[in-house]
Amino acid sequence: MISLLGYTNGFPYIPQQTQPSVNVSLSTWIMVIVLLAVLVSMVSYVSLKILDHWRDPRISVPLPPPSASQRIGLIGVFFASVLAGIQGLLGYLAMHYYVDPEGILGLINFLPFNITRALHLNMAVVWIALTWIAFSIFALPYLGVPLSRKLSFAILGLTLFAGVGLLLGILLSYNELIPSPYWFIFGAQGRPNDADQGTFWLLLVALILLLASSLFFKASKSTAEPLRPLTRITAIGLLGSGIGAIFGSLPIIAPWPNFTEDQFFLWIMIHSFVEGFWPSIVIPVVLILLVVNNLVPPSLATMAASIDSASEILSGMIGTAHHYYFGGEPVFWMYLGASAAILEVVPILFLTYYAFLLWRRGEAKTEFQKTLVATTLISAIGGGFVGAIIGGASILNAPIINYYVHGLQFTMAHAHLAFPLVWGLTAILMWIAALYLSNGIKENELKTLRIMILIYAIGFILQGIDLWALGAVQLATVLRVGYWAAKGTLFYLQPILNLIVWLRIVGDIVAGFAATVIIIYTLKGVIKSYKIKI
Repeated sequence: MISLLGYTNGFPYIPQQTQPSVNVSLSTWIMVIVLLAVLVSMVSYVSLKILDHWRDPRISVPLPPPSASQRIGLIGVFFASVLAGIQGLLGYLAMHYYVDPEGILGLINFLPFNITRALHLNMAVVWIALTWIAFSIFALPYLGVPLSRKLSFAILGLTLFAGVGLLLGILLSYNELIPSPYWFIFGAQGRPNDADQGTFWLLLVALILLLASSLFFKASKSTAEPLRPLTRITAIGLLGSGIGAIFGSLPIIAPWPNFTEDQFFLWIMIHSFVEGFWPSIVIPVVLILLVVNNLVPPSLATMAASIDSASEILSGMIGTAHHYYFGGEPVFWMYLGASAAILEVVPILFLTYYAFLLWRRGEAKTEFQKTLVATTLISAIGGGFVGAIIGGASILNAPIINYYVHGLQFTMAHAHLAFPLVWGLTAILMWIAALYLSNGIKENELKTLRIMILIYAIGFILQGIDLWALGAVQLATVLRVGYWAAKGTLFYLQPILNLIVWLRIVGDIVAGFAATVIIIYTLKGVIKSYKIKI
């Protein structure tokens, strides 16, 4: 009914009844010309800057063994790795429901599809964010901000409380165990796209992010001069994510009464996380690791992080606009948002380019250096290029293609490539770095972990290929019958769909095997590190 009334610009698609009304040729040509002009300028500028700074002096910073308060961060790493394992199992269960709606072992009664899917997605956010806070506790003293044991425990405890509360809220809310109106605040908001975090937990997450931001701003004044710009950019990324969490919690006690307003605040939050400020957290941290290990000149790292953060935040937040069209806003927003969303992933290519140069020139000599460069390269190519550029900007978000594929399995392919390979792998790199410095992971174990990281990426790429195949069949159905026909249960009961879904088990097994090995090494490493007397 909303679609027919025009509030969503004729989405979902029903042949002969609803369809987008756009001047496709003119709009597309304008977008292509603008993109080419901006892309050529950006690539040329960054290439010249890399050449300018390539020969700049590098530094090597020998780090002492971590203190007792720093090793409190390893407790967070322990829990993050456990949550990552559970999240993977929930993903297997959610996919199993596509071919077996009755589920397995009676889990359907406690974990129906909507709960399983919501927990699977939100648990990924929780374990990655927990990793960032845990690694901050571990790294901040190295950056000149000493943390007492009490403060470290308080920050970690608050983060664990927020993460567990957020997940339990979703579980209890969908099982109707939280009465109205408290479900929206302490349970699950029930919005589409699994933005299910209760508003109380979002505000608590915002508080933690703002606290971490203040500590990194403090570090930007106390750490070694070459690292100050990188810590300042990290602080800005944490600050922006915290503000995004506040926006996502509004209006706190109930959804916005207007559909368009509600969607606006929903997508502001999501984009401020994954496409606006998260890169400004992760990339400076990775660059700090590369700088202190004599791989990247500090001047080049500062330039790369600065360009990346500026372009990511600007293009990521404007990129939110490609969702506005589906809330009834003019078609202009689809083209503006799609163009910006494409530009947003360009900085990832720069990091790929640099990591490739390091590898080709043999700059990485120690096992730890090789692990840093290999993980950066795999993350940038697998998550950035394949997941974000091909799977997101090209196949999914490009207008007017987005009108017909919005919400299809192409979206899941994008998520299963970009999320685990960009955010997941960089979080795993933080586990490895913290445990390596704590002597929980030995030099001779790093090669095995590098191989597992590569296998992990291959597994998710195989998953992506399978999901693209599902999306292709869905798209054919959308164009022939209508959008509704590609989203129902009966669609997945077709023999060809049943086969495609079952074939995903190959990627699941490959990624699951590698993830299991990495998690086992991580858990063993935390236990070993706590046996060390300092």
